Amino acid sequence: MLTAKSLADSVSGSLNNAHKLANDLGGVLAIVVLLAAFLIAGLLTLSSVAKRVREIGSLRVIGWSRGEVVRQVMAETIGIGIVGGLIGVAIGAGVCAVIAAVGPGLSVTSTGLTVGASTLSNMVGQSTTGTVTSVVHLTAPIHFTTILIAFAGALVGGLTAGIIGGWRAARLAPASALRDLG
Repeated sequence: MLTAKSLADSVSGSLNNAHKLANDLGGVLAIVVLLAAFLIAGLLTLSSVAKRVREIGSLRVIGWSRGEVVRQVMAETIGIGIVGGLIGVAIGAGVCAVIAAVGPGLSVTSTGLTVGASTLSNMVGQSTTGTVTSVVHLTAPIHFTTILIAFAGALVGGLTAGIIGGWRAARLAPASALRDLG
């Protein structure tokens, strides 16, 4: 026999399972996106270094050490990471605001609830049934910790790309860099 309590327990269990699945999937997707972003940042930095061979060779010819070249490339990519982090946080906050403003609501309607709990009232027709509707509005809350993690990810991405690109740039021999593109 289906009772209101068993139905409520079933719905609650289903909602808990859906919530757990969404959290797990969201975590996995976040890791995949983060790794893809780091890979893309590294590849773009390597591409930039490849396009700037003559510039880097010139800096090495005028006396820049390998460490100075690495620091220059890292400073550029960390700056890009800071700007990207700020833009990303702003876009994320905007998306959360849009979801809160126009996000759909989920509604649950329960009908046939007996109002009046006595058996005597049921026999004389005094109990009534009612309908209860609950609406849950979807939101995307913004947490300070999430913002910090996102910004730190942008900085780590910039730092990682700078290390990769700087290492590649520092390996360039000044004479061959100028000779090949001369």
